[in-house]
Amino acid sequence: MDFLLSVANFLVNEVLSVPAFLIGIITAVGLSAMNKGAGQVMGGAIKATLDFLFIRVGAGLVTAFLEPLGAMITGATGAQGVVPTNEAIMGIAQEQFGGSVAWIMILGFAVSLALERVTPMKYVFLTWHHVLFISTLLTMVLATAGYLLLGGGALRRDPAGRADGLPARHRTPPDAPNHRRRFHCYRALRHRRVRGRRRGGVPRGRQGNRAVPLYRGS
Repeated sequence: MDFLLSVANFLVNEVLSVPAFLIGIITAVGLSAMNKGAGQVMGGAIKATLDFLFIRVGAGLVTAFLEPLGAMITGATGAQGVVPTNEAIMGIAQEQFGGSVAWIMILGFAVSLALERVTPMKYVFLTWHHVLFISTLLTMVLATAGYLLLGGGALRRDPAGRADGLPARHRTPPDAPNHRRRFHCYRALRHRRVRGRRRGGVPRGRQGNRAVPLYRGS
């Protein structure tokens, strides 16, 4: 029993908590689902793991090399600024939220496979560096809104974040002027029957975008 617990702890803490290994596992599972050979599965997993590590190392090198250049430009011109490189920002973000980025990539890939299975859209997005960019961006948006993705794939609210992730100026109070009236007016106009040229009106299924709700202010 102790051996099984130690193995489980090792897998969770040393494998699934390392973003590079997690990306390799995702790639291996995807290639296995595509009925690829053992050599292609192993090669794809190793390549994905190394690519992820290279991105992090390259981002660190770019940041380190640009620091002296920034100091030289600041000393010569007195201007203050930053170099907008997405690789550097990704490396910095993955140092703190690497696990969340990996889990969002897993969730997005699973949703993509599900849509490919049950919908007419028979395409799976496999440009993984773009997937990595979007996953990092979504992770930072969730972290800014006060939500973080745990290792088990569940969202939790950051105690330091806001209650609902929105500042007070973006909330719509329920007792705002004409709040209920706008809602009822929208419902009434949305279900209004659109008259056509022929007698009896146009069937509901053929109205299309003609039934556009309009709001007339008081």
